[in-house]
Amino acid sequence: MSKEKRALENLEESEEEEYYMDSPISEDADSEDSSEVDMVNVDFEFFDLKEIDFHAIKRLLIQYFGDDNTLFDLGELADLIVKQKYVGSTVKVEKEEDPYAFFTVLNLTEYKEKQCIKQIVNYLVGKSESNKNAHLKLVDLVVDQNNGKLPEVGLLLHERLPNMPPQIVPPMMKMLFEEIQWAIEDKERYEFEWYILVSPTFKEISPNKSKSSGSATDPSGKKKHAKSFDHISYLHQEDEFIAPFADFSFDFKLSNSTRPTGTLNAFGEYSLNFRRRCFVFHKDKLPLIYDKLETLFRA
Repeated sequence: MSKEKRALENLEESEEEEYYMDSPISEDADSEDSSEVDMVNVDFEFFDLKEIDFHAIKRLLIQYFGDDNTLFDLGELADLIVKQKYVGSTVKVEKEEDPYAFFTVLNLTEYKEKQCIKQIVNYLVGKSESNKNAHLKLVDLVVDQNNGKLPEVGLLLHERLPNMPPQIVPPMMKMLFEEIQWAIEDKERYEFEWYILVSPTFKEISPNKSKSSGSATDPSGKKKHAKSFDHISYLHQEDEFIAPFADFSFDFKLSNSTRPTGTLNAFGEYSLNFRRRCFVFHKDKLPLIYDKLETLFRA
């Protein structure tokens, strides 16, 4: 059955559900205030990843890795993604257009000698060092120590344009599960024991601006420091509901962030500090995650 047909069947359950594209938070969004929100009614279709999608996937990967995108060979990574024969989906409005989103999985164990995979593994291992417990567990999964046998670990990669709705995720996840199962039946290396998902997150930063004087200084003339709130929010709405299923996780800051902490937004009130949260979960959690997202976003 073609991926396009399966996508239509999924949408027919809600009478070819209509999605609306608005303008949510984005790491690349400018800070100008706008009183108008553009709403566009569109019908999405799902397609296999093709080599023609290379440049669009690379652009989405740049968005996915944020300010740290230059630390990775994203050309090689995009090439791996589009050349996988068995798994991976894109979302488009028309077949020949660039994808608005993609969802796939890469075998970190199989591709461990690829430069881009080495970079990702070393990056995550390094970032996990601030959480000793998570660091030790992650090392056991992805670092080949003394030429030992590593478990099969899948890196889930999902990114979409900032105005894409979370409702696209359950059908993409369902298709990915089916493709993984078909690949296993064909004796391909997709029988993962563990999965890793890196989620884009942000913290709200308050510069403690003095409302009475309009300056960011206290009465003594000293500048006030920005205050970071403890609550972490997710750029991908569904990741909030994936979080409870993680066997372990850790948060980290981007290495090359160009956004000064505490700078004012367009309203002069706060700014956003973009970060990442890495989830690691056992394969048994995937059906539970899918059921949760299906209930929330496809009801």
